[in-house]
Amino acid sequence: MRRVLLCSGFVLALAASLIADSNLRIVDVGLHGYSGTTSAVRLIVRNPASEAEMIHLQVSATGENNNSGTNTITADVSLGGGEQRELELPVLMPGGNAVITADARMAGAVFGYDKQKALLRQANLIALMCASDSICKTAQSQIQFSGTIEERADKNRQAKFEIVNDPRDHWWAYSPCKAIVLARPIGQFTPAQRDALEGFLRNSGRLVLLEDEIADPGFLSAYRTGPASHNAEQVGKGMLFRASGLSANQLGDIFAGQNLRGVLDQTYTPWNSNQTGWVSRRFATAFDFPRLGWLLIWLAVYIVMIGVNFAVLRRLRRLDLGWISMCGLALLFAAGFYFSSAGRRPKNFRLDNLASYYLDSRSPLAVANYSLRVSAPERRDVLVSIADPAVFTSSNFAENEANSQIWTEMNRQGIQERRTYDIHLGPPSQVELEMLKWSFQDLNLQGLHEFSGTVHFVAPNRLRNDTGQRFEDAVYLDYPANALYALSALAPGEEFQLDTIKPKRIRAEDGKQQALILSGGDPSKQTLQEAALTAGLPFAGWGRVFAGLSDGPALPVELNVSHQRSVHALVVVHFEQP
Repeated sequence: MRRVLLCSGFVLALAASLIADSNLRIVDVGLHGYSGTTSAVRLIVRNPASEAEMIHLQVSATGENNNSGTNTITADVSLGGGEQRELELPVLMPGGNAVITADARMAGAVFGYDKQKALLRQANLIALMCASDSICKTAQSQIQFSGTIEERADKNRQAKFEIVNDPRDHWWAYSPCKAIVLARPIGQFTPAQRDALEGFLRNSGRLVLLEDEIADPGFLSAYRTGPASHNAEQVGKGMLFRASGLSANQLGDIFAGQNLRGVLDQTYTPWNSNQTGWVSRRFATAFDFPRLGWLLIWLAVYIVMIGVNFAVLRRLRRLDLGWISMCGLALLFAAGFYFSSAGRRPKNFRLDNLASYYLDSRSPLAVANYSLRVSAPERRDVLVSIADPAVFTSSNFAENEANSQIWTEMNRQGIQERRTYDIHLGPPSQVELEMLKWSFQDLNLQGLHEFSGTVHFVAPNRLRNDTGQRFEDAVYLDYPANALYALSALAPGEEFQLDTIKPKRIRAEDGKQQALILSGGDPSKQTLQEAALTAGLPFAGWGRVFAGLSDGPALPVELNVSHQRSVHALVVVHFEQP
């Protein structure tokens, strides 16, 4: 009888496990096992109930290294009775291999669970999206066997090819790719999948279109006005390449020469990937901690006072009081040191909402890099709510502040010990920050933003601002002409004539960058013009660029505590070659 009961229990447990697995399953991690800045975890979840229910999903990524911590994403999804749905969730993957766990709850009870060990790879991935495998094989062959002998060897050694037959619904799901070759009819893609490809392109991606195979002249039509060639068109921060078709044998030229360097070289970026670092140095709250010179002066004064104290006691013949007076002076100096330093610490919670937008002169759609800095005057848990579909990319990896090296290093050491993120996807998306007294934490996000228009030429040497934003400081850079035009405040809809402004040289006559001295040596006072001339903002190695500072648009962010806030945005527009 006992054996029968044990067998029955085992069967019931196995049946429950199988039912749970049928309700939730991890389909893919990253893009076919390749990871990027933000990796997508694809799930299939099914509502086992006969009525509509709210399903609570939780996905955790834990590194094999115990010090890597665990990053968690949670989301609430409403499913109809018996409905099954495929979802993509953005997860910050720890370094190295990871263990992915997912569970689904309904009314607090777990009804689905899955676990997968992800052997994540990072490589120069070229994704092939074709109408058939034979087309993909032909495309891969043309790519691999083009160029010089050295270039072929580099591609065989460094590049990886992956056939992707399952298009994604979000642009960040393609983050592992260095390039995507599209040889599949656009009509087979849903609107969300088409938008995901465009988002990938605008966010530093390389998209190669085979015109005959995609069979849709309307896709990215603003950038496909001329005949197909292997020369790239700038789209946001990305590059668009076109080939008439496989039969023209033009695909190989796109992956050779200078173009190949952009695919294989991790350090080669003709368009700087992120200017938010300069915006943070310029506008983010920085703690003013004592420097070494100030400490040495304070110590010297203390030593002199101790000497004077003993001299006075010796004259009074009361050296026995030295122990009391020395301790009193030490306490007095310690209190003075503390209060003089504490007087410069933050008194209120503060949110610095900073953004960098990248677009071109042919579209108002911009790639956005957001940086949020939350600083606290006291120890408290702060809930950050973001009403935008932007995805988290990293946190607390800010560059050294000019006047807060000590505390920046302490923040960095703390995050190395506990590099974990618990993010609830929205709207609004929420993350809770454990703030220490006199500390700050940074959150970085990426997204897309559509302006009312862009900055573009309306006549020769005449630009118009149709972004809907007012720029308090702006510059126009013409790298081929080695000219920088400093612009005054620019209102929405305002036009300005370049030939009425006397330009400055970007580079000296020897071709080197100008060695302009910063404003008082303080990066927080550096103007946009100074940053451009000193390569503080290496917008591009060539081309024509507009850059302007504005007080918006801002990422919609709220904190659960009363706080002060500042908003600053850098808008960068790239112009096509004349």
